[in-house]
Amino acid sequence: MNGTNEVSIGVLLGWVLLALVGAGVAVAQFRALKREPALRRERLAPWRASAAQFCAFAGVAVFCLLAVGLICSATARAFFPDLLSSERGILYLIPVMQTFSLAVLLLAVKIFPEAFPKNFDADSAELREPARVWLAPNNRFGVPAMFAMGFCATLVLMLLTQLLIPFLPENFQDDQMLVTALRQADNPLLIAVCVPAIAILTPIIEEIIFRAGLYRFLKSKMRAVPAALLSSVIFALMHDAPASHLPLVVLGCVFCWSYEKTGRLAAPICVHALFNANTLLGVAAS
Repeated sequence: MNGTNEVSIGVLLGWVLLALVGAGVAVAQFRALKREPALRRERLAPWRASAAQFCAFAGVAVFCLLAVGLICSATARAFFPDLLSSERGILYLIPVMQTFSLAVLLLAVKIFPEAFPKNFDADSAELREPARVWLAPNNRFGVPAMFAMGFCATLVLMLLTQLLIPFLPENFQDDQMLVTALRQADNPLLIAVCVPAIAILTPIIEEIIFRAGLYRFLKSKMRAVPAALLSSVIFALMHDAPASHLPLVVLGCVFCWSYEKTGRLAAPICVHALFNANTLLGVAAS
């Protein structure tokens, strides 16, 4: 018990330190934007898709995000009826679902390239720095800085949400189903198998769909800020815990910003992966 308490206190102190670092990074980045107008330039070209192209993209996205889960659940109920008898049963499906979803998504990109942006990254002319720079801590818009800033913002919003929860309907107070299942799990091997699916596969799938596809399409219809906000709202609504929707909207905007400032899809994927890994760490500590 004492060991568990020490881990929880250590994680809490780590979060406080990360929040303070994130606040400092946020101040530095906003001051840099104010001081250097050139940094405000957008790197990503909008995806000017036709109605048919966007419908094809939306069809692939809906299949990967929703239909795959329904297919896997139906198959599990048919052949393994006891598997989904508890909330922990979803942990058996997560690795299969995310692997299947990513395979379908990458196959669709290969077979139907017209249903996606031609390039997920910005044009080479916009990428003046080497690929490794967006990972470097001394890059003001690098992945570590984006993660720290986003963590600070979402932590503040999560605390505010917790204060509002007593005034919300009861069904708004639940955690995400996956988080609940992880907290109830008593099989370390099962949790370990889920970690790559949650921390690696999920960010790749969601960033291709919500940032490379949806955000850049919306940029062709409106300015970057409302496009980031609208795509982030849709991203948040795809999650099943209403209490986390506001922090997820802010998180989605951070992903859009990291994508815009680096010009590389790998940047929001890395930031997203760090946030998911941090969630897993929080679940483990609790």
